[in-house]
Amino acid sequence: MDRPTSIAQNKLNEYDKLQQILDKVRDLKQSLANFFAEYEHGQPSWPTILDEMNVLSSQITTLRTSIRNMLPLLRTNSIIPMCISPENDPHVEQLTERRLSIFNHDFMPQLLRTKNLPEIEERERLLNTNANTNMNNSFGRPITSPNEIYNRVQELNTVLNSIGDIFRHTKEMTDKSEKQFDLQRFTNPS
Repeated sequence: MDRPTSIAQNKLNEYDKLQQILDKVRDLKQSLANFFAEYEHGQPSWPTILDEMNVLSSQITTLRTSIRNMLPLLRTNSIIPMCISPENDPHVEQLTERRLSIFNHDFMPQLLRTKNLPEIEERERLLNTNANTNMNNSFGRPITSPNEIYNRVQELNTVLNSIGDIFRHTKEMTDKSEKQFDLQRFTNPS
C-alpha cells in the first residue's frame, strides 16, 4: 500500500470513529428523552426505572470508553474554525440543535478557551484547600472513649453542614450564571 492511500485510509478510519461516538451520543440523548417522557406521562414502576437506569449507565460507560480510546487522536488534531460570520447560519443552528445560530467573533473565545476563568480557578483552589484542611483536622484518629465518639460525630456533622453550604452556594452560583448565559444573545441584532 503506498503512503497517500494509507494516510487517506487512516483519516477515513478516524472519521468513522468520530462518527461512531456521535452516534453513541445521539443514542444516549434519545434514551434520556425517552426516560423523561415516560416519567412525565405517569409514575413508572420501580423495575422500569431500574431498567432504564441500567440502559443509561451502560450507554454512558460505552461512550466514556470510546472517548477515552479516541483521546490520543483528539489531542493530536487541532480544530480551527475557518468561517466566522456575523450572519445567521442555518447549518450551525442545526448542528447545535438551535442553541447557537451565529458563529461570530464574540462567541469564538468561549469555544476556544483552554483555561478556566480566574473566578472558577480561585473557587476550585479554595475548595481544595478547605477539603485538605478538613481531612487533616479530624480524620484518621483512633477513637478511645464514648465522649470522643460524640465529639467526632459533632465534628462530622459540622463538616457535612459545611459541605452542604458549599453545594447550596455552588448551585446558586450555577443557576445565576445559567440565567445570565440564557440572557446573552448570540444572534445578529438587526
